[in-house]
This record gives sequence, structure tokens and C-alpha cells, in this order.
Amino acid sequence: MQLQLNHYYMKNKFTLFFLIIISLYSCEDDFVSTADWEEQYAAYCTLNIKDTAQYARVNRIFLTSGDPYSSVIIGDSVNVDTSAIQVVLQMWKGGEQVDSIILKPSTDFQKDNGLFSSSGYYTYKTMEILDYDYDYKLVVKNIETDYSMVGETQILGTRNLEYAFTEDKRFNAAQYLNNAEKLPEYNGSLMPNQFEKRITRLLYYEYTDTDTLMKVLDWRPYYDSVGKKEDQLPQEFYKYMGENIPVNPNIKRRAVAVDKMLVINDEELEIYIQISNSANSAHYNTSYSSYDKGAGIFACRYYYTFFGMKLKDATYHEISWGQYTTNLRFADENGEWH
Repeated sequence: MQLQLNHYYMKNKFTLFFLIIISLYSCEDDFVSTADWEEQYAAYCTLNIKDTAQYARVNRIFLTSGDPYSSVIIGDSVNVDTSAIQVVLQMWKGGEQVDSIILKPSTDFQKDNGLFSSSGYYTYKTMEILDYDYDYKLVVKNIETDYSMVGETQILGTRNLEYAFTEDKRFNAAQYLNNAEKLPEYNGSLMPNQFEKRITRLLYYEYTDTDTLMKVLDWRPYYDSVGKKEDQLPQEFYKYMGENIPVNPNIKRRAVAVDKMLVINDEELEIYIQISNSANSAHYNTSYSSYDKGAGIFACRYYYTFFGMKLKDATYHEISWGQYTTNLRFADENGEWH
């Protein structure tokens, strides 16, 4: 994709982010300021119509044009007060707001124990299904101070996760080149060898006494391993299943299909990644932001399916009885559980 980076550098501002450094000196949950800082936040959110959950990360940041070493001794917390910070996804169409989704504080992602660990760390989450027909704005607002920052993006792709589970795909399509997803206004190459990030995605159902859930497991191989010629999937994939799907004797599972996918980033996210990767200093970095104030990125990515596999009987058998997956209770090639 040819990006006009020079044009976008006009939006850039030189900022200093103390998120990591200050966390060494602070584990407080509340906003405790020992200096007259201007209220600023960094928000990071990438929407994906194929994900079952959408997340946003919000942190307090501190900006300075001076020497960072003179400021790191100030112990202000970078964690936000979830009772004061509201994160909302607004749905827009034709220049008018149609609806909104409130993202709720979540502890799904926690910092590892160690030097950078701190209490009061939250992300914001929604399980609402995204709609391709709308544009989205992310609004981060402090309801106590009336501070707000806004970013906006358009959804890439037209098919959500529910489509990936349709029986028509499983039984009738081993490869659906004539039925591939469309990516409006996406000018990048879709050739697999042009992408660093490939995903092998297993689609499967989980059955309990009360629920049937659609589940996915994404494997990102370091290379395009294919195993033996007669195998659809390499042993590394089955090993990954055994390590990442929890054993639960009360759950039955059934594999649906496996998709070969590419991670597609929109132009805004590509610019952000390129500028971030070009930083040549640990302290003074050119930072690209897609918000009207504050910092961070609100963008969209998409998992583009370039090949969908109809699973062979031998693959169902391996998933059900293989050395890495035999305890996961997947149905075999006959649809039976053991």
C-alpha cells in the first residue's frame, strides 16, 4: 500500500510518553498529582468485525517538551479511575448518530507480575456485534471534569464471525475464491506473501447442558508449515490447540472448519505502525495520533480469509484422538464423542 506519509506528518506532534517509566514509580489507583499537569489520555482501540469482543485501552499520559529525567520522579498514576472515565462507541450514518455502545471496564488483560505490575489496571470491553453499515466514533470522556477526546474509523470487511460458521461453507466450499470478502477502499495487495501476519483459525462449537457457543482459536505460525503431504494441518497446530483450549470434562466440542487468513490493517493503522517503528529514540519519539486531542490510535483491522478448508475425516479423527487434543472432547469423524 502506498501511503502518503508526508501528508500525515502534518498531524503529528512531538510527545513524550511516560507510561512505562512512570509506572516504575506509581501503583496508585486514583489520580494523585503532585504537579499541575494538563489532563491528557492515550486510548488504543482497533475494531474488527470478525472478533467476538472489542477492547479499548485507556491510560493517563504526561506531556513535556523538556528533559524527561527531570519528571520521572513524580509519582503520578497512569491508571485511570474507571468510575470517572466513560468509553463509548458511537454509531454514525449519513452524518447523524444512530446509536451508541458503552464499553465496560474489564480485567480480561492483566499485567504480568514483576517490575511493571500495578493494581487498578483495566481495559474497556463490549461484546456487541459491529455493523458494516455504520461509521464508528470512540469517545473517551472524564465525566467529572468534562474532558473528552474523539477518534473515528470505518469498518473493513463485510462478513462477521457468524457468517464463518454457516453450514454452507463447511459442506460445500473447500476454497471459495468467487465468494471471498470484499474490502471497499482497500488498495493494498492481498497476496499472502506480502503479509507478515498470517493466521490459521480453527472454528468450533462448544456445547454445555445450557449453551451452544461459537468459538475460534487463532494460531500465528512463524512460517507456513504444512506438515506431511497427506495432512491438512501440521502437528504444531494440534499442539497449540492442546496448550490453549482448556480441558473441561463438562464441555463437548465440534470442529467446523479451518480458515487461512491475513491480518489487514486500515490506512490509519498502517501509518501509526510505520511511524512508531521508525522511532529512533527511547525518549523523544514522533508520535502519530488519530484523535482530536490526547494520543493513541482508533482504527480498524480485518481478518481476510484467502482459503477456507473443509476438514477431512482424518483431520476430525486427529482433532478428536490425537496426542495433544484427546482430552479436549472434540467429536470424531462420525460426530461422536469419547
